[in-house]
Amino acid sequence: MKLDEKISLTISKKQELRIWLLRQPCPAEGKRLTLQALADALGIRLSTLSKHLDNPTIPVDHHRILRERFGIPAELLPEPKDLPPGPRPKMMASVHQFM
Repeated sequence: MKLDEKISLTISKKQELRIWLLRQPCPAEGKRLTLQALADALGIRLSTLSKHLDNPTIPVDHHRILRERFGIPAELLPEPKDLPPGPRPKMMASVHQFM
């Protein structure tokens, strides 16, 4: 590789969000705004928030809270969209047939 060649790096929206959080002023002395703090504010587990941020959509109410309460730019978040729950697992459906 030549020294004058440009290197392009691709980072995910979740990585961009983490960078944005690191650049924000401390809301409380000695504490940074973290994904865990965001999950706590939404009333969900960190793993659930992480899954939301990896998906192309996020529940509308979570999107609104992240934008309004924390001022997170919309371009760092997945599209707000409420999706219906998925189909009932087949195993559970067969159990209910015998009841």
